Amino acid sequence: MLRVPIVQARPGMKLAFPVFRRNQPDTVLLRAGFELDQTSIDRMTDMMIGEIWIQYPQLEFIQRYISPAITHERVTLMKLMGETMQRMHRESDPHLCYTQYKCALRSLIKTLRFDRAASIMVTSLQEAEAPIQRHSSDVCYLAVMMGLAMDAYLVNERQRLSSARAKDVQSLGLAGMFHDVGMLHLPPPVMERWERTADETDPAWREHVRLGYELVRRDLPAPASVAILHHHQRFDGSGFPDAQGEVSGGEGLSGHAIHVFARIIAAADAYDRLRFPANADPQPAVKALNRLQSPEFAHRLDPYVLEGLLVVVPPYPPGAMVRLNSGEQAVVVQWHPDEPCRPTVQVIEEDLMRISSRELPAYDLKARPDLWITHIDDIDVEADNFYTTRGRQYGLVPDGLPRHPTSDSADAA
Repeated sequence: MLRVPIVQARPGMKLAFPVFRRNQPDTVLLRAGFELDQTSIDRMTDMMIGEIWIQYPQLEFIQRYISPAITHERVTLMKLMGETMQRMHRESDPHLCYTQYKCALRSLIKTLRFDRAASIMVTSLQEAEAPIQRHSSDVCYLAVMMGLAMDAYLVNERQRLSSARAKDVQSLGLAGMFHDVGMLHLPPPVMERWERTADETDPAWREHVRLGYELVRRDLPAPASVAILHHHQRFDGSGFPDAQGEVSGGEGLSGHAIHVFARIIAAADAYDRLRFPANADPQPAVKALNRLQSPEFAHRLDPYVLEGLLVVVPPYPPGAMVRLNSGEQAVVVQWHPDEPCRPTVQVIEEDLMRISSRELPAYDLKARPDLWITHIDDIDVEADNFYTTRGRQYGLVPDGLPRHPTSDSADAA
């Protein structure tokens, strides 16, 4: 199977995975196995569906990275967030029931623990009608995956708790889901200004962390509500709110004084906002991950948490179509967390409707330094690749903790 941008969809292609209705994310628009025609392609284009998964001979094994159960649970959470948004628009002081969220999160976490191959960020749920609905759902999913991958770090950071309680990521998922819920209580002019400028220094916009905290603190566990209040804290102390709870002026918390859940939400939030910038086209994962490692962003994030993000978000996810410096078109079939931008790829025909009669080569880019990825979905990303160097290693060390970058860690190559 291949992940194909909708602009490259052609009549005769067969869906390998269902397409969900954009404004009803629990409703299937087209089922797996459906053969596309021009009418269905035009309909998906009009509905702003960005990409689809299609069947492709001899690449069926890529399906192990796509779990229908995980997708269903993510869609359930996104639908719940949509219902919450509607209630908050209707009622001035809604009492939110979190039982459904907790049940859905428990199911998601259980499935992620069971299906490790699918526990990576292969795709975003872009079918949401409102940007905050999609963003909250994706940050929740990212945070949970990071927490599961970094369980040893959670134990290290939450030493007052038993190991089992320290590794429990349900509160982390709740924090991810509701980290921006305070935005729903901001005056429309403030939100309009934020959507236009994305100015994080705006004191009126910064109020969303306090508004969100006040909304959830009576009903959510303390770690979740604290993470919501502090998800804009920065590791270097330049975030907000400050020690007195003010959102403008003063220094915020820094380093390990910030709850580890807030540090994880901060990284997931930053990644998703770089991936899906306001009023701009979505950016490839490799571009967002590269920027997070740049001096502009790296000082803001816990370096261990940044490593945890890189463990669960492939720069080039399995199923993605890429182009190599050799000019060949290929599909990513396996990624390597220890060398994220050098996956294993399978060369495919330029015409996706053509079934090749010849054996096309596969390359493990880790073993082929003469080959590298230059484009994904026709977007030039050659300058965004980052590689393992003497001072910069990726992946998890044997004790399950992310590698801590050294002081001379290399910038993205």
